[in-house]
Amino acid sequence: MSEGAIIALAALVFGWAVLARPLERTGVSAPMLFVAAGLLLGNGHIHDVTVNIDATTIRVLAEITLALVLFSDASSIDPEQLRHDAAWPFRLLAIGLPVSIALGTVVGFVVLPHMTWILAILVAAVLAATDASLSATVISDTRIAERVRRALNVESGLNDGLATPVVVIVLAAAATALHVPGAGTGSGHVVSVVVGVLGGVLAGVAFGILGALILAMAERQGWTEYGGARLAVFGLVVLTYTATVALGGNGFVAAFVGGLALRFRLPEESNELVELPEFVGSALAWVIWFVFGAALVVPALRAADWRVPIYAVASLAVVRMVAVGLAMVRSGADRSTRLLLGWFGPRGLASVVFALLIEETLPPGDPGVRITEAAIAATVLLSVVAHAVSANPVIDRLTRE
Repeated sequence: MSEGAIIALAALVFGWAVLARPLERTGVSAPMLFVAAGLLLGNGHIHDVTVNIDATTIRVLAEITLALVLFSDASSIDPEQLRHDAAWPFRLLAIGLPVSIALGTVVGFVVLPHMTWILAILVAAVLAATDASLSATVISDTRIAERVRRALNVESGLNDGLATPVVVIVLAAAATALHVPGAGTGSGHVVSVVVGVLGGVLAGVAFGILGALILAMAERQGWTEYGGARLAVFGLVVLTYTATVALGGNGFVAAFVGGLALRFRLPEESNELVELPEFVGSALAWVIWFVFGAALVVPALRAADWRVPIYAVASLAVVRMVAVGLAMVRSGADRSTRLLLGWFGPRGLASVVFALLIEETLPPGDPGVRITEAAIAATVLLSVVAHAVSANPVIDRLTRE
């Protein structure tokens, strides 16, 4: 990333921090602002603003950001609240998520050119991951019933963590099918990735529980200074991710499971302890949105034809809506609630990071891979704009019904 890009990012962060509320009232969200800035500054005639997604720094930054988000999302789930009102989130995760992947796979294979089944599954899994940042306006709007907001919040918190193992396993299968050097042959590479996912689960449990026990002991003994526990949890997230990767496990899964383990061991203190990882993750997410606009969208869309926008619209307005509709059958949710749950939530930071992993892992010259990247970029871009523009009008209309 060039010096000009860093200057532009710093100015954007300052501007958003100062003007967040009035901008949100006009329908401008943080992802929308940073993607738009990346598109305008990173793909124009400003030669001092350049972003190279092949750089190791960008890849590491994206991976750490997703680890922070996954950990924060998992540790923010309140077990007591979930125990009393788990039916809707359970339906969205147990029924809605697999239906989204299955239906998205069929639509992708039928609509998109150069698609194989494995690439169609990959696109669908990447786009099934939800992100509360795009639906923050909904989750914080008190005009909407608390149960609805909680269902979206819990789904967004757990959905990307549950989708992550599917994405990494399917990505490994795609690398094997496309004969990527180092991917191995047959099912060996996929099996090693599955083992890595299981290793990530064990590592997450170990780091999360051990970290929670040490933090509790330090608090009892009075060893930490003000703010020390928050810094410790931030270090714990990075340690969990990097150590798991070094040991051959999946760091994303470890970060997600580690957040769940911390919440389980420290249910009362975890909201406060996770403030720093959550805050840093949100700030780094703005950087990733900028990178998405500056370096990923335009190159990906060069491979697009007229079928890619059709898939993007179908993914946003049909796949998710149908999946949520099926998940909420006989749930007691009325039509307005089902529409709101279906419209808000899909596609976010996890999808962008997964797109960067695809860029790094699969051969860019393959026509199917190029269409895969184009479909993901187009759907995420459409989702960012659609969610920001429609949030207030949709809420106004549905809450009047």
